[in-house]
Amino acid sequence: MGKFALIAASLAFFLMFSGCTQSSLLQACQGIPSEKLPNCVYVNAVLSQDPFPCYSLSDVSQRTTCIKDATDPAMKSELERSSQAQRDLIFAPKEPTPVQGIARQPPSQNPVQQQPDAETGCMAKEGGERDVCFSTFAIENRIIAHCAQIINQPLRESCIAQVARATRDIASCETLPVQEDYEICRAYSQGGAQ
Repeated sequence: MGKFALIAASLAFFLMFSGCTQSSLLQACQGIPSEKLPNCVYVNAVLSQDPFPCYSLSDVSQRTTCIKDATDPAMKSELERSSQAQRDLIFAPKEPTPVQGIARQPPSQNPVQQQPDAETGCMAKEGGERDVCFSTFAIENRIIAHCAQIINQPLRESCIAQVARATRDIASCETLPVQEDYEICRAYSQGGAQ
């Protein structure tokens, strides 16, 4: 009987401690606007290396990314080195996709020129640091083609949305090889996604 009581007490302590940890992480995100809540949950989960808060994310893609990264010490290190502005770019709010069946416009006569120095500099970096480099460069220089180099899907989509919103150049969307990225670009460049 004593062995059972010890196991039950250990299990109760574990459940209580896990609940307190998850609760305190979610409390850190209280009062955050709903469009910024996924980023807050992600950042807190990854920095604490606790995937449990990730289950509060309703978007399956965001939840999956959060759980994976919250158990990866390398992602924690990358996140610790990132700025608040970079952390705010992790998940962009999902916007409706444009109406299907609209013909693509032909690319502009002056194709987007990539700057080799930026591309070489970003390619020299590793993992998430490389993604953040491409995102930062693309947003600052309004070159959507650099967004396509980003491996992390939420960060890539955020980059595309920001550049497309800033340039409103539908023709530049043609440089994106992935259909989903192209659709996000068109939605933001047409002004339909704010």
